[in-house]
Amino acid sequence: VADFQNPLLEWAMIGFMAIGGTSFLLIIDAIGRRWKSIRSSSELRTYYLLLMVFTAAITIFLLVDPSNTLGAGDAIRTAAFQVVSIMTTTGYATADFDLWLPVTHIMLLAAMVIGGCSGSTAGGTKVIRFIVALKVSAQQIEKAYRSRVVRTLKVNGKCLSVNEQDTVMVYIVIHMMVIFGGTLLISFFEPSMSFEGTVSTMAACLFNIGPGFAEVGPTQNFAGLHAYTQVFL
Repeated sequence: VADFQNPLLEWAMIGFMAIGGTSFLLIIDAIGRRWKSIRSSSELRTYYLLLMVFTAAITIFLLVDPSNTLGAGDAIRTAAFQVVSIMTTTGYATADFDLWLPVTHIMLLAAMVIGGCSGSTAGGTKVIRFIVALKVSAQQIEKAYRSRVVRTLKVNGKCLSVNEQDTVMVYIVIHMMVIFGGTLLISFFEPSMSFEGTVSTMAACLFNIGPGFAEVGPTQNFAGLHAYTQVFL
């Protein structure tokens, strides 16, 4: 993609990658002009809000980075492309984000874990589970000092049962356990691998991202890993 050196092409790809990370059900609703379901979708709003927040933040860090030579317009496009590509798990890269400031790596790793919308081509834990987890956490914090308060948890205007809430939380906890256990195993298989490389290797394969950081960054690949590590991944 970077070989074309075409900003217009990159912006077009950013748009279509973002659409690919959107729920197909909402795309069908948009084609059928059923705007009510689209307006009520908190997942859709959160998904595009996260894309914009991550893009804006990384753009700022690119501009304040003394080693960066990009102008404002190029910085926005470069940040947007990497964020959308990673969050939608498309796997393309037009820049070596491994050379960016460490804080941008944390944001890109968060985008890897969250992923796109449910019912889309994107991987990750899905934005809807991220929303539910935040709401459940907020409720539990409130109950800690207001034990008599009873609130229904709503997502997209619909009430979620306690069983549905538990299912989401268990799913996320299992994901975190798999990441921790897998990272531990990879670090055992690859003792010379950096911590950032180990964690991102596990996240990139579990969430179907593509590139990670350090030894498996956007200009690297997984060929240097031992055969048994590759089999495990």
